[in-house]
Amino acid sequence: MKLRYFAIGLGLLALTACNVNVQEGNGSSTSGIPVDSNTTIVTHSETHSETNSNFEIKGSAHSETHSTTHTTTTAVTNLTLGQQVEQWEQQIFPDYKRVEMDPMEAYPKYKTATETVFARIRMKNPISNAYGKAVYPRLLIKAYRFSSPQVLALEVEAWLNTLGSETKGIELGQDVKSVKSPPLLCAVMQNDFLLVQGACVYEGAEWSATEKLFFATVNGQGATYAWKVKCDGGELVYLTGGMTN
Repeated sequence: MKLRYFAIGLGLLALTACNVNVQEGNGSSTSGIPVDSNTTIVTHSETHSETNSNFEIKGSAHSETHSTTHTTTTAVTNLTLGQQVEQWEQQIFPDYKRVEMDPMEAYPKYKTATETVFARIRMKNPISNAYGKAVYPRLLIKAYRFSSPQVLALEVEAWLNTLGSETKGIELGQDVKSVKSPPLLCAVMQNDFLLVQGACVYEGAEWSATEKLFFATVNGQGATYAWKVKCDGGELVYLTGGMTN
């Protein structure tokens, strides 16, 4: 009997040592990690079962089974929209730098956007194309963050229908034969809408490379919609999320 009580005591001690208690809640901390409104807590749990039959009592084998749960918690800090835009600049436009922007270029503006960022960037070194031998491409970056994908979709579709087109009731994912707009690169990523405005005078090998890098980057970040507005007629074409894709 003493041997049996000793074995049970060992099992209870092992269970107590393996358990990890995790408490979550607004303004609380998890495993020593401070939590604030801009932190996402990711919790991962694993359960293991083990059977021990090494105890022998009065000629018979004694089996003991117990489960242990190990929990690990990590904190992932979300980027502000300003930080996200800086990251996109580094990834998509490494050959550009920020320059002064005309405040009149800060449009469209969405009342329901929770964050908005406008920036102008210029290529550090000149390029040569069909329009000249010393061309400095200048681009406008416009980024918006909304409270939900549904709110974003309403705002962006309303904006698309203000561009001017024979097509009425334009929806996200819908190719359009022609819109009145400068060349654009656009992407929707969860609650974020990214718009890059260029100019037809920048068309050439460098712009083609920028387009390719833009779509590779946003698709790598899970874009649900990604499209461009072309020169020479303003055709709007989806590369990701199109209705015919």
